[in-house]
Amino acid sequence: MKTEKYIKTVQIPELIDFKDRFRRYAPYSQSAGSSLFAAVMTPESFISAEEATFLNRPAVAGIVRFVDRLLPPDGKGRDYAKQYVGALVCCLMEANDYEKVQTKGKDKKTAVGVQGFTVGQAYKKV
Repeated sequence: MKTEKYIKTVQIPELIDFKDRFRRYAPYSQSAGSSLFAAVMTPESFISAEEATFLNRPAVAGIVRFVDRLLPPDGKGRDYAKQYVGALVCCLMEANDYEKVQTKGKDKKTAVGVQGFTVGQAYKKV
């Protein structure tokens, strides 16, 4: 059996980078959303989001397993947290040279196919 080492460099945005890009979520990212920020902003979650993208699925489909247990129970708080997760994934993907897929002037949203998330953003490598 042959063993090979594989190394991938991943850009991980810091909180200040995220807050500059998504001001709407700045207060949440420093309070209730801090654990979600820590869970999404990792090399492992980026690699999973990138794998989902390669499979023509929304990037968020790859990171649901990292965040599902951290989301609030059902209700408005959960919906807001899921939108926040989408913004985190966007920041992470853009930091690693991905851009949103556009269709006729709108972002392409596709079915996530994971319980708890309905639709998510599609990305492509720049």
